[in-house]
Amino acid sequence: MLFIFAALPILLYSFGYRLSLNDFKLVRAGGLAISSIPATGVKISVDGKFVHETSLISRRAYLQGLTPRVYHIHIEKDGFYPWDKAVGVLPEKVTSAEALLVKKGGPEILLKGKFTDMAFYDGSEELLSLSEGKKIRTIFSLEEKMELKERPPRAESATSSQSIPVEIKTLLAEKKPDGFDYDEPSRILWWKGSTLWVRWLEGEDYLPLYTEEAESEIVTTASPIKRAFFYPNREAIILAVSDSVLVVELDGRVWRNKQELYLGTAPNVLVSKSKKEAYVLDIGKLYLIPLL
Repeated sequence: MLFIFAALPILLYSFGYRLSLNDFKLVRAGGLAISSIPATGVKISVDGKFVHETSLISRRAYLQGLTPRVYHIHIEKDGFYPWDKAVGVLPEKVTSAEALLVKKGGPEILLKGKFTDMAFYDGSEELLSLSEGKKIRTIFSLEEKMELKERPPRAESATSSQSIPVEIKTLLAEKKPDGFDYDEPSRILWWKGSTLWVRWLEGEDYLPLYTEEAESEIVTTASPIKRAFFYPNREAIILAVSDSVLVVELDGRVWRNKQELYLGTAPNVLVSKSKKEAYVLDIGKLYLIPLL
């Protein structure tokens, strides 16, 4: 009898059962899979306890046999701002969490002038047009990191209205946004005033694991949004507001992490998805910020 009573908890534990301290019931255990960008040299803690440091061989932490409840994840790496997230672990499921760390340090100055606005010159993300008022003053090569002496002929913009599907045009006509960014073909963001939304476009089967809604309000800022872009190949957005450029994650479980990519006076931003670079224009100066 003593053997049976001693063996029973061990058997239940081995079959994945745990005692829930909230209601003192036996529940099936769950797990956590935690990763980060950058992927190596990252220290991961859960509920205040260090659990793993990533390396080239082991780029994520995997915890199993967890009692279903909310866990607090803390991730840090030298030279980056720390990342925190609270995620719920469910019975018999592995919950994923991926951190996008923002690097500390100042951006690189590419050009100084009296510029007031910027845009991609031909939609190819190879050239920037820098304007003073409504007049283009400089064409800047992002490949060679230098001003061009002669203005090249324009090509058809890759983001021209002809390249946008009818359903996206219909959505924009309905929302009447101040601006948008279309990440073909999977998602679109738009903003109006100080509020920004995202809609995932490929149906419920292709929604990210962190949401069950095809359309979500992502952020409302204290001042109007100037521009916003999807962070290239990541679950985050980059947006410019009154005096800063922010990175806001799309994962809205419990809260969304928000970090300053740039703090200045009156910045605006452009993002090259092909080069994974952000360009900031602030008080006439053009800055480069590499993205992960």
